[in-house]
Amino acid sequence: MFSILQLLLSVVFQLLFMRDMEKLLGWLRICVIYVVCGIAGSLSSAIFIPYHVEVSSDLPIVLLCI
Repeated sequence: MFSILQLLLSVVFQLLFMRDMEKLLGWLRICVIYVVCGIAGSLSSAIFIPYHVEVSSDLPIVLLCI
């Protein structure tokens, strides 16, 4: 149940905010920022919690908003 709610919130956030940001910055720049933020989120998760594997699609979204 939690994963379905997380998926729905992620999709709603991307539809509401990322669409306007993509129009403002362009699709290529958003793609690069999204991938870089995903890598940074995964690396920070691996550094701060080294023995716990965590994979999430929300990490790039959170870092993109900072």
